[in-house]
Amino acid sequence: KGQGRNLDCIPCHVTSVLTGNEPEALSLAADLQQVGCEACHGPGKQHIIDPAKWPLTRNPGEEICRRCHRPEHDDGFEFKSKLDRLGCPAGLH
Repeated sequence: KGQGRNLDCIPCHVTSVLTGNEPEALSLAADLQQVGCEACHGPGKQHIIDPAKWPLTRNPGEEICRRCHRPEHDDGFEFKSKLDRLGCPAGLH
């Protein structure tokens, strides 16, 4: 708690942030600052407690992206063209 600007923590907790300790990581677009890995991959804390009951989604598909990337929020969203720009530190995509 209270580590929202810790450059060692941000890559695993915020989607599309720069990896490493680049100062630019703190200039992430406002609309992404509160989007964490769990938005696409599932509840991490519950997964640690009971992996069988709360499995993680290792490679989220287009249907997961489209929960947020709807026409009213992201007109013209193209899954395949944006897939390479995810910035997932685990490199799962």
